[in-house]
Amino acid sequence: MSAKHSQLRHLYDVNESTDAFVIQVLINQYTDIFNELDPAPLRRRDLNSSVVDYLDSCSSEIPLACDIELSFVAPKEICDADKETRVRLGLATWLGFTASKAKTAISDSLKRAMQYVVTFILLIIGSFALRSAGLQGFVCETLSEGILIGSWVFLWEAFAIIFFKLHKLVKQYRKIARIHNAQISFRYK
Repeated sequence: MSAKHSQLRHLYDVNESTDAFVIQVLINQYTDIFNELDPAPLRRRDLNSSVVDYLDSCSSEIPLACDIELSFVAPKEICDADKETRVRLGLATWLGFTASKAKTAISDSLKRAMQYVVTFILLIIGSFALRSAGLQGFVCETLSEGILIGSWVFLWEAFAIIFFKLHKLVKQYRKIARIHNAQISFRYK
């Protein structure tokens, strides 16, 4: 077991049967999980921003290769199986929607990168076509060089998306998907 894994075992409970890290969220009532200003039913309500930040923070600490479970700890007096079911449905809906948005952002970034690559190719072809046309003069030389430089800017943008932005988006998607797939339990004290 690595030192980081060992350190995480001191911060988080571990379900010994699944070897998943358990993220505990303390609540006083079921609605604490959701945005109190959202009037929608629980199954369609936005999550409380503090809960989202906490889950994101915990998920960032735990390596993506490790499984997680969510455990909501609440007072015994509020125990209600019907509300538990609605909370699970609300969490699944919100996390599914958020994962879908993240997947769309990845797809849009890839499309944009491909558009930049195509633009780069067209501009390179245009620059060489202008040079091979045999036109002489300051204006043609400047225009050809400008198109060539512009083409490299588009190529750089494609590389920036693929190697920098895309990595961040994929990591965010994987964190959301892991939370979405996490087993959810309720414990009452």
